Amino acid sequence: MKGLFKKILVLTLILSVLLSVAACGGATNNLSKTNNGNQEDSSNAANSKNDSSDVDSTSTEKVTFHIYKNGGFPDYPADGGEGKQDVLNALAAYGLPNVDYKVTAIGGDEYYDKLNILAVSGSLPDYMNIDMVTMTNFSDQGLIIPLEDHLENMPAAKDRMRQVDLDAWTYNGHLYAFPVAYLEGAINGPNTTGLIVRADWLEKLDIDIPETIDEFYEMLKAFKEQDPDGNGQDDTFGYIGRDTTLFEDVFGAFGIQPTFWMETEEGLRLGSTLPATKEALAVLQQWYAEGLIDPDIFTNDQSLQDQKLANSKGGVYEGSGFSASVSNPEYAALLNVVPTAKLKGIPAFKGPKGESGRQEAPPGYGNSHAISANCQDVDLLVKFLNWCADDGENGGMYLCSVGVEGKHFELSEDGTKINQFVPYNEIYAYGLGNPIRFQQVVDRRWMEDSAVECFEAFDGMYRENKFWGTTPSMLDYPDTCEELFREYLAKIVMGSLPVDAWDDYVKDFYAMGGDKIEQEVNEAYQALNK
Repeated sequence: MKGLFKKILVLTLILSVLLSVAACGGATNNLSKTNNGNQEDSSNAANSKNDSSDVDSTSTEKVTFHIYKNGGFPDYPADGGEGKQDVLNALAAYGLPNVDYKVTAIGGDEYYDKLNILAVSGSLPDYMNIDMVTMTNFSDQGLIIPLEDHLENMPAAKDRMRQVDLDAWTYNGHLYAFPVAYLEGAINGPNTTGLIVRADWLEKLDIDIPETIDEFYEMLKAFKEQDPDGNGQDDTFGYIGRDTTLFEDVFGAFGIQPTFWMETEEGLRLGSTLPATKEALAVLQQWYAEGLIDPDIFTNDQSLQDQKLANSKGGVYEGSGFSASVSNPEYAALLNVVPTAKLKGIPAFKGPKGESGRQEAPPGYGNSHAISANCQDVDLLVKFLNWCADDGENGGMYLCSVGVEGKHFELSEDGTKINQFVPYNEIYAYGLGNPIRFQQVVDRRWMEDSAVECFEAFDGMYRENKFWGTTPSMLDYPDTCEELFREYLAKIVMGSLPVDAWDDYVKDFYAMGGDKIEQEVNEAYQALNK
């Protein structure tokens, strides 16, 4: 893991440290008043994964854990807000009266810039959000610790984690990050995306939800040619999107996902290098030539896509299950223009050989955490994390997600619904919710029925990526696995390159480090599956 990319990174970080002195983290004995963020309370003892009576905390001296969160929470108070005392009370009742914490939340690219500066200065916080590349670099340098031996001490989270996530965060035989945990049920899984369609257009044009790629094509043609918005103009497209669109359902109909590692007789291959990719590209090029796809799809940003949706320029796009919620901004903007509009999630359609699917979500759902080698009481921190994930008596799962029961939310009698009284920014301002969700347990019982239906439509249609890890050559050739394909995708679909240019793409892939990456991926995959 000592390629050119890493050397440049280290030199850059050293220069950054010379220019600015980093603030430090680390668990500290707290003998004075401290200001920290706090989280939730629960009364659902029947679901408890770890009874608070089992927690043994012999020390009464406060230990403050410094925790870095990757996210912007402008409403979260620096002193932890009113909710801090709710958290401390729950922790004390849980058997952890000596735990305290301080949250530093930084959003965007600045988060990892700051984290890398702290790493160079030896001042990493006790606990931090982490991505795959940073995990690999930090573990190589001994900056974060293996966690596999600590999993048994956080059963409230461990019993809800996916093995694929644990495998993905395993590097050189050790687990270096705690992934997200999930409650049971289709609405709580890691996969949230799919195709969203204007259901009111389907009704107006008397079109059934497409089950095959041919039916999907006919739907796109109808959206283009039959004036679904009723304005008498030829100004609608079938498929709208943005610069990140990968046409996952189209490629899935041909049995592949371009940016996923897929199993073949010769071992794992990146989907974009398999012949089925060429077949899908031919279909997309035809659709684009017929005007069924927004011509600006590869240059739109999210705001432009949302504008085109609100202005009824397209009938289907890649979105999330949350898109079908009327409280979602993109749906709300559409309803403001077309009050009778309806959005609906549709299952992945089948291709010529009956195949279907789209990309499964990456491991960790973007909210995985590592423990620094600086942490002075790892065992206590792990108990604290278990509290964060526990929905039993005095556990913190609700405090760390939706606030105080009776003040911010209530549970239905059967426990299947969460009725949230206040918006999230008010929960954050109180000092609870996401800013202190240090071990996430995905729980979407708060969703509207329309969003629930969307998630249920998406359930079970995701294709598996056989390898989620990072290899040394991926760091040396950071654009080879995805950016190179995106360049060819846009040019081939728009017709500036012929479909046969896919053959050139495959040659370029292997010439730009793809051969080394593929070899390392297969070696790592075999090691994981011995």
